[in-house]
Amino acid sequence: MCKYFFLGSVLPTLSIGRKPDLVFEDLLELLQVNMKRSDLEKVTLIRRHIDLKNVQQLLKKQPLDPRGNFTEKQLDEALLNRVGLPEYLFSHLDAYESIEDQLRHFSKVFIQFFQDMDQKKRGFLKFYFNFEREWRLILAGYRAKKLGLDPIKELQHEDPTDPFVAQILAQKEAPFFEFPFGYEELNEKINEVDGDPMLQYESMATFRFNTLADRAQDNPFSVDYVLGYFVQQMIVENWNALDDNQGKESLQQIIKGSL
Repeated sequence: MCKYFFLGSVLPTLSIGRKPDLVFEDLLELLQVNMKRSDLEKVTLIRRHIDLKNVQQLLKKQPLDPRGNFTEKQLDEALLNRVGLPEYLFSHLDAYESIEDQLRHFSKVFIQFFQDMDQKKRGFLKFYFNFEREWRLILAGYRAKKLGLDPIKELQHEDPTDPFVAQILAQKEAPFFEFPFGYEELNEKINEVDGDPMLQYESMATFRFNTLADRAQDNPFSVDYVLGYFVQQMIVENWNALDDNQGKESLQQIIKGSL
């Protein structure tokens, strides 16, 4: 396994609430110059998740996240020529005639993405995308319980036989939502700031940030550390870009799988 001694020594410290010393573009250039091609492909996969979210944004006619692999023009061309994006995305767009229906069922695209990552990847990518999937499912179940919604409807495109999904659906009649094993800390933090979407978003961002730090902090020269840092940078940037109104909107988007 390749050791990235230079990157591990020059990447500045990140923390929630403090502006990163490197802007995203400079960090990306630093990685592109210093990482092996096979490891850079892992960075591309992390950014592919953003590409899929940007397709959703295009359908909504809303601004794109510039941290994906494609500019807006390139994304338009990729969709037109059906290249550079997963085949299941094109199949999804073909399955629905109206943009409204494409958007209503767009969670199917993210579900397929996470399934592919779980089945085809290993190491950090398998861990990271499984983690991203799980906390989104948890928050969808939490939101359903808080608002009196049917979790079966909220997670209608998920596999109900999947043990993690089944654990969330089983709480439909429970008096309160219980976070699964391993997420007790997030449960505590979210409930401490119940009613304040901005603080809830901060709690989630901090939990994600710390989980990634715990994954690779013992080996600062590994590819896992670099990939974790890359994601942590985006978490910090997302937090710094929020105001109170954006916090509420972002909380809902996260729960719906749009962030």
